[in-house]
Amino acid sequence: MEGQTSHLSFSLKSTMPSSLTESRLEWTLLTRSQWPEAQYWEVTTSEYDQDLFLVAWGPTVAAVSYVFDIAEDKNIVQKAIGGFSKCASIAAHYEVTEVFDNLVISLCKFTTLLTTPEPPSSMAFTIGINHKVRLSILTLFSLAHRHGNILREGWKNMLDCLIVLYKAKLLPESMVEVEDFLHPGGRRSLFLKEVPSVRPDSSLFSSLFWWSSDTQTSSSRSLTPSEVKARKVALKCIQDCHPEQLFSESKFLCPEALQELTKALTDATRGSEGAAIPLDDDSAMFLMELLVTVAMENKGSGPLQERAIVSLIRLSSRLMGRPAMVSQVLRSIQGVLPLPQAPSMGSLHKQLAYGLHYLVVSHASCVKSHGDWSLLFSILQYSGTGLVQSDLLSPVTVETNTDKIESISIETGNVVANGGVAQHLAILPNRFSVLPEGDLPPHDPEAFFKQCEVLAHLVRSDHHISPNNFDTCLRCVCTFAEGGLVGFAPATDGRGPPGGKGVPGPLWHVAWCPLLLGMARMCYDSRRSVRQTSITYLQRALLAHDLHVMKDMT
Repeated sequence: MEGQTSHLSFSLKSTMPSSLTESRLEWTLLTRSQWPEAQYWEVTTSEYDQDLFLVAWGPTVAAVSYVFDIAEDKNIVQKAIGGFSKCASIAAHYEVTEVFDNLVISLCKFTTLLTTPEPPSSMAFTIGINHKVRLSILTLFSLAHRHGNILREGWKNMLDCLIVLYKAKLLPESMVEVEDFLHPGGRRSLFLKEVPSVRPDSSLFSSLFWWSSDTQTSSSRSLTPSEVKARKVALKCIQDCHPEQLFSESKFLCPEALQELTKALTDATRGSEGAAIPLDDDSAMFLMELLVTVAMENKGSGPLQERAIVSLIRLSSRLMGRPAMVSQVLRSIQGVLPLPQAPSMGSLHKQLAYGLHYLVVSHASCVKSHGDWSLLFSILQYSGTGLVQSDLLSPVTVETNTDKIESISIETGNVVANGGVAQHLAILPNRFSVLPEGDLPPHDPEAFFKQCEVLAHLVRSDHHISPNNFDTCLRCVCTFAEGGLVGFAPATDGRGPPGGKGVPGPLWHVAWCPLLLGMARMCYDSRRSVRQTSITYLQRALLAHDLHVMKDMT
């Protein structure tokens, strides 16, 4: 690497004619030898190479770009493109991603794929007849193959170029053929076959019109021999670039480069008004296939799993509005749990927490059945506290269908179902515990507080919590209360305050006992403000009128 900076500094000089270069250098040396600053020091260390490169790369790239843009001689063009390659190699050596991205963006401009207003169908002719365009494309993909780990913002420009090549039908067959279960060969092309037009009638004038239109269409599609030759040259150029390897070998990219690639792919599939290339259905389908290819090549990658979680939440948000899809959506989210617990997967849990916050706040009113609420609270419980549990059902046994409960009588303990028939609850002895089943693992604080906001939204709403989901909600709240103690203050005896037998009754087992036990457990917290608040709420609850009017059911 030593000495590459000096070679790069004279790349512009090497593009000049030899006679002019020698006279210019001779005049410069004679002039500067008379200056006081003309004392040159030759050093063998590379300590200052990076600093010199950071100072010189901007003017050097600008000069090389100017020479490459106006030069017509092939030797000068080749030397200028060599300046790009040397600058990219030095940037990759020192891992200066901003410089490398700038070089990639400059080369994308010289390919004319993003700047030429020509239709994609004529792009093959432009590439085939222009030597500088082909050289720029070859250099662009060569740098992406060799130094893909340094590429960051440049992935967006690379994808824009690939979309143009896809529309021009210049990409290799391996990139435009996808798996298809209905096709006899198992694969089909992304390009849809054109359906022949059907004449509306067989009259004389109609026949003449369709004959003339077919003649014009066929003549517009026919290529001249020069265009055919140019297209073959363009196809050979793109095949030599091997663009498919950028995605089939993406598993060798570093995590940062892979994350930027997946981000560029997902952003490109959405499309935007200010995009360089307008996104149509064919382009979106092509980008989706590229994203699937990258995902299959990086099955255990953190960035890919993160994008998968984001995509799942986005799809869930669209489907939650349909009542028949609520259960399937929640089961799909539960199916990806538990998530990896590696330290590098912290953003994965945050993405899930923030996504669930958006999903619940927007579509909580769509969840109706007791089973769906159980799934939702179990997902919230895992996202906030990291506890994996099959369900959050209370150990209280009920002889009636919970989905049909409308109200519970405080004084009699009767359940009023949809049919209007009052049924009595068969309650087991009080064995309720506010402690979760199993130890709570270490969990992300940001995800925990975000899910606390979700629970607060559900609890404080007037139409979300009902007898239909009260038990699962209460269990989830108790788990979050216990999660707030993890890492702050351990429990004194590991089981919390003992639960007294008290007044047995339906509401005592279903509601009052869990609530009082949860408040009592928070009274053990090491933080003074939490203890005082818990004691205050516990005193108010014990003095509640409902506790005194309940009858003894034993």
